[in-house]
Amino acid sequence: MRVDPETEARCRATVTHLAADAFKDHQLTQVREGLWKCARPDRWTYGFFVAAMPGAIACYGDTPDALLRVYPCGSVDAAVAWLRGATRSPEYLFEKLTSKDAWQVFYRGDALRTAREWRRDYADDAPGKYDRLVAEVVEAGDDLTHETWCELCHELAVDDAYSVGVGWDASAFWLIEAFRTFVRLYDAGTEILASPASPLAAPVAQVETETPTLQAVSA
Repeated sequence: MRVDPETEARCRATVTHLAADAFKDHQLTQVREGLWKCARPDRWTYGFFVAAMPGAIACYGDTPDALLRVYPCGSVDAAVAWLRGATRSPEYLFEKLTSKDAWQVFYRGDALRTAREWRRDYADDAPGKYDRLVAEVVEAGDDLTHETWCELCHELAVDDAYSVGVGWDASAFWLIEAFRTFVRLYDAGTEILASPASPLAAPVAQVETETPTLQAVSA
């Protein structure tokens, strides 16, 4: 994806700031083995579930729904360990998402920036072509979509245009913050609440509650 790093950095910083407030009072409750509820005790706002299963980890609720395809882990602790490491490398985690296109967005400003760079760098090779590209992008303004950008570049025989301006959406960064919150809360109770009777027991207090389904998770 050819996006100005500063573009995504601004988006990531905004989400990180908002998520710190949204998740600050969350508590973790084990619903059953491999399934946790992460939410404030008094309300569901920004609450979510995390489910670990062979070959997949899911997050769903009042946050972006996601399904990660991962190497089958031998235990719940191993799955959480994988997630702990993956949240430190967002690009790696994003590559494990199913339906990755749904987590991406077209940054029109970056497409215009790239068109202007091409006009500067290749003016001698293709006089007028990149002038027209820049003019068309400017004229389209907010109506420019990834589809129309690709069609315009195809019409002008501009190669290597598909990935231009495509970056991770804010929902992807919200997902990272949700998983980081889950891992932080999971780790916080490891020494105190883990049950020695079961090596797969999550380090949180179990409660009797109806087990939610995974119907909300998009495959």
